[in-house]
Amino acid sequence: MNPSRSLFLVAVLAFSSLLARAAEKVELKPGENVALIGNALADRMQHHGWLETLVHARLPKHNLIFRNLAASGDEVAGFTDKPDAKFRMRSENFGTSDDWLKRVQADVVWAFFGYNESFAGDAGLDKFKTDLGAFIKHTRGQNYSGKASARVVLFAPISAEASSDANRSPAAPLNTNLKKYAAAMAEVAKANDVPFVDLFGISADVFDRAAKQKQSLTFNAVHLTEAGDKALAPEAFRALFGETAPGGNLEKLRAAVLDKNFEWHRRYRTVDGYNVYGGRSGLAFEAGKGGFKQNVKEPEAPLLSNYQTMQDEMKQRDAKTANRDKRIWAVAKGGDLKVADDNLPPVRLLASSNKPDVKPFLSGEEAIKHMTLPKGAKVTLVADEVRFPELASPVQMGFDPKGRLWVAAWPSYPELRPTDKVFDKLLVFDLGADGKAKKVTTFLDGLNCPTGFQFHKDGVLVVQAPDVWFARDTNGDGKADWKERVVMGLDSADSHHTANAMAYGPGGDTFLSDGVFHRTQMETAYGPPVRNSDGCIYRWEPLTGKLERYVPYGFANPHGKVFDRWGNDIITDATGNANYFAPAFSGFISEPAKHGKLNEFWKRPFRPCAGTAMISSRHFPEDWQGNFLNCNVIGYQGIFRVKVTEDGAGLKGETLDITKAKNDAGKEVDKLGGLVVADTAPIPNFRPSCVAVAPDGSIYFCDWAKELIGHMQHHLRDPNRDKTHGRIYRITFEGRPLLKPVKIDGEPIEKLLAALTTPEDDVRTRAKIELGKHDSAKVIAATKKWAAGLSKADKEYQHHMMEALWVHQWHNVVDEAFLKQMLRSPDYRARAAATRVLCYWRDRVKDPLALLKVQAADDHPRVRLEAIRACSFFTTSAAAEVALGALEKEADPNKPDYYIKYCLDETLKQLGKYK
Repeated sequence: MNPSRSLFLVAVLAFSSLLARAAEKVELKPGENVALIGNALADRMQHHGWLETLVHARLPKHNLIFRNLAASGDEVAGFTDKPDAKFRMRSENFGTSDDWLKRVQADVVWAFFGYNESFAGDAGLDKFKTDLGAFIKHTRGQNYSGKASARVVLFAPISAEASSDANRSPAAPLNTNLKKYAAAMAEVAKANDVPFVDLFGISADVFDRAAKQKQSLTFNAVHLTEAGDKALAPEAFRALFGETAPGGNLEKLRAAVLDKNFEWHRRYRTVDGYNVYGGRSGLAFEAGKGGFKQNVKEPEAPLLSNYQTMQDEMKQRDAKTANRDKRIWAVAKGGDLKVADDNLPPVRLLASSNKPDVKPFLSGEEAIKHMTLPKGAKVTLVADEVRFPELASPVQMGFDPKGRLWVAAWPSYPELRPTDKVFDKLLVFDLGADGKAKKVTTFLDGLNCPTGFQFHKDGVLVVQAPDVWFARDTNGDGKADWKERVVMGLDSADSHHTANAMAYGPGGDTFLSDGVFHRTQMETAYGPPVRNSDGCIYRWEPLTGKLERYVPYGFANPHGKVFDRWGNDIITDATGNANYFAPAFSGFISEPAKHGKLNEFWKRPFRPCAGTAMISSRHFPEDWQGNFLNCNVIGYQGIFRVKVTEDGAGLKGETLDITKAKNDAGKEVDKLGGLVVADTAPIPNFRPSCVAVAPDGSIYFCDWAKELIGHMQHHLRDPNRDKTHGRIYRITFEGRPLLKPVKIDGEPIEKLLAALTTPEDDVRTRAKIELGKHDSAKVIAATKKWAAGLSKADKEYQHHMMEALWVHQWHNVVDEAFLKQMLRSPDYRARAAATRVLCYWRDRVKDPLALLKVQAADDHPRVRLEAIRACSFFTTSAAAEVALGALEKEADPNKPDYYIKYCLDETLKQLGKYK
């Protein structure tokens, strides 16, 4: 046994014996309702179901009802008599904890707290005990069920699981605080005569037993996997009821529990909440008439509001959940019950659309006749809903290391109805030599609003708000058969604004997002929950689980994020199609503050934008390389092509493909072209939603294929909302050969490293994704050897070396000497990119501010900008001095470069808090 693990276990056992007392035997009475509240530990239990299954198995005649009201990031301060909404963030009009406890008629409240609070350390203990006592007093003073005062059971946080994995947060420092907070809970429980379950001590013992079997029970040291929940549940049961948990085969009962929890989760954490019970639920419409009225939740006929319809749907979800309670009871008693759902209440709907003049769809081939492309470019149909009925409402696309095309299909848009039989999907298309789809496989079915995905190791990350799943195909049949919730707590108050466009940064980080109306709180193993209200981009490292606010800003709906060859990113706010040079406003700023207004890098002609990309393909002309692609879906329905050039510390964009034409009055005007643009008279339903470069260098894009779009303009359940159409197109350039795809899947490390010299950005990204499947020690050793063998005479040498550094970052391996080498590269673009790496390695290199001081005095403003940005992550006045030093290199320090001034102002605004 690991000596440190042994010492920890001894300490935990000694600590546990000193706790006030073990839980007194908890009594549950027949017909009672149990509500779970608290943090992600409880939240995740509903998706595993083991403890609830054991309780039903032990008390089969009790006909108990369990409702999980927990959410990642919740803290006890949000549940007192004077709740602080910051510690229980929910979207508008979601309802208070008391509202929901009354709605589920809770007789008993199982409360899981202490984990998120523990990051406050010793300084937070007194407040935690005060808040916990106030919560107990308040909750026991309520009669949620109408039968008697609520009873409370407190559950301590689990311990952090020790691991030799360097990519996990170390357990020891976490356990130092968790132990104190568990003891505080025991103290408060004793003082208030409340049962207390010491999951901290229990889990430490469970983890130790698993370690002897070389088994890990968490995916990140602090959040249980399904196996972890299964292992902990019997011990928690013993602590609750003072007896051994039921044995035998409980899978049928557990399946019934999970089915009920699935329905309840879709009710309690329904997507589109702002339109279900929030501000836009009060939009009211009339059949056959355009327009709408606002702030009318309960209008008289003939008006019908979103609220009326969606509340009817919530009643259906409640009924479906209750139907499944009955099956649980039947199975627990040794029988079974077929759930028919034939008792669902009716849903009020518009008799006809408020936009009755929807035009019929042209076929995918016919639509091509009404598209205009630049001279030399040609568009062909790859797939449509006729050949592939699964292809409805495609919202994101991407090519995997095997060269297959993946598409997220969203036929339920704007969200699933309780009675839907066709669900959203993640599709995989095999392509023929002609680039057209030959076959489609449904990798994941049963989804609801799959707004984003990205490949990771041997699987795929999928947004399923409020979670992000990591899904894998372990048996090779092309379909997901394993998944883990690896992020929890993303809001989805507006399904338009849900995390999307999960682009990779060159160093292996990826990005999640929120739009206005959202209230997100995500737990991590590295600190208190990451919280944000309204718009934000988040930076997340899938390998380590590190998560932070990346660009907290006044976005309406960030929906597009791309990186250029050197790691400069452009972020797009979809609603206004506002596009920003992201390095300038991605410095750190403390929550809840947001960055101030930033100028757009490109003056876009139209709005809104559904997706973006960069052209990096030798199949297209040289002057196309690095063009920014911007999918616009109203007014101008096409894909803008934007020339990107240097602009001091930043970048600037210029709209391409503008020609002159005469309008009806004979006046010469600008005519907007683009990569592709539609004549909207015959095809008003053409809505390019996403675009990507294929392994052969051609460009693919999806057509969302809808005339009715948007949440405000039409009722959520308008009968003319299309749920069956979707197309994929391919653009090639005549007279230029397609590229020979670089083999990525299954290749050895050395060949994957060689692929990093390929000019195409997407090829290099896929190579790094594939490298993620390999052992990091072997990858880094091979990378050092590969980098040492590169020719310094190669004009791309500095970029190749930067790729080598990014491989280190992707694998979470710090090489300080290599970093210092790249910080002083002769190419300013490499120096700037290396400065970004330094920012993220700042806690693991010696004297990072000294290194940043040199970068802040660099000759090029881009490097100085990155240094200023990096300074915002420190907490000392010395960092402010380093950032201010960048002005000394400005031609006129009183009139610095726009982006330098903006970033410096934002950095000093943050650092000013530490004076």
